[in-house]
Amino acid sequence: MTFLKINNLSVDYQMRKETVYAAKNVNIEVNKGEILGLVGESGSRKSTVGNAIINLIDEPGKVSSGSVILAILTFIKILKV
Repeated sequence: MTFLKINNLSVDYQMRKETVYAAKNVNIEVNKGEILGLVGESGSRKSTVGNAIINLIDEPGKVSSGSVILAILTFIKILKV
């Protein structure tokens, strides 16, 4: 049984002159009883992904696409039209 499913999660920061694409199309699936660790170099945007999962991205950042589904609850769902 899937406990946490992240589909195509992207986080962008709109700056004055450009958009910084902090995370693009992140996909993670964690089944019940599994443990997941995000590992990477300093500045590899582990915290950005973690904060996006729990919807704590500060301005000027935003979750620009994707979905986060925990068990049967959908926290973030953004559909591009």
